Amino acid sequence: MCKNCPANFISVNTSSTKCVACTTGKQSKEGSTKCESCAAGQFGDGCKSCDAGKFRKVDDAANLCKSCSKGLYQNEKSQASW
Repeated sequence: MCKNCPANFISVNTSSTKCVACTTGKQSKEGSTKCESCAAGQFGDGCKSCDAGKFRKVDDAANLCKSCSKGLYQNEKSQASW
């Protein structure tokens, strides 16, 4: 019996019974065959939200969020700019 791959995993071909994890900075929904890039304000495995005080623009590296510059603060999670 076929089963869906869980969220953040994909099946790379129809003859495989193995689910493969999306790479850092990508995510997928349950049963998906394609990993999608993290949105701005998200990062890492499974696209976690950036914490308050940090941000990530869509074209920044997806493995971490940047801290706000000295004197600036972002008080909400998942922000794309400071």
